[in-house]
Amino acid sequence: MPYESRAKRERAYYVSGIDAADYICKADGCDRKNAFRQLRAAASDGEVRIIYAHDRAPLPATWDFWWHVWIQLSTGKILYDTSEDEVRKAALDKGVIYFQSILVHRGDLEKIWPVAPQASSGSTTQLELPVRRPASEAEIERAAKELYQQPGKPPNLAKAEQLLMAKFPGTSRDAFIRPILQREEFRALRWKPGNQRKR
Repeated sequence: MPYESRAKRERAYYVSGIDAADYICKADGCDRKNAFRQLRAAASDGEVRIIYAHDRAPLPATWDFWWHVWIQLSTGKILYDTSEDEVRKAALDKGVIYFQSILVHRGDLEKIWPVAPQASSGSTTQLELPVRRPASEAEIERAAKELYQQPGKPPNLAKAEQLLMAKFPGTSRDAFIRPILQREEFRALRWKPGNQRKR
């Protein structure tokens, strides 16, 4: 059997970040922005293996890491940086930091977002999209507690809603997620302008 390079072997198991997002779009019937939200949530839970393309180093499967990741919708490249947005933008403009290509495990994608086969007749039958049930109140509470236990500055209400909506894409923000985040136990954990976090 002829030798195959490591890069060639890995191409059989991994796809680029943008190809992964387009695959999710096809499987779930969503746009690219929502596809990356779902991919971010799955990666933070350790359900999808993602590596850097340049050195094959695995990306951490933690909320803290993916919370600080920017994703380019047009390329699928990512940037991890813990600076404030203004500082990060300035560093990007100066070329101090830059977006990097990623590779996503093909098998993990197909397991989480299976694409239904087309009808045998060859007609343009719509894909049977996976049903995504709303998360239970207990699941949302547990995820919110994990979110506010992460080190660093706690997210404001809008950011917390965004992260939980990415984690639970089939759950209504107004009906389920926001009412829970507006409870006093979570409101007290958010910083207020000019104040330290409540203990």
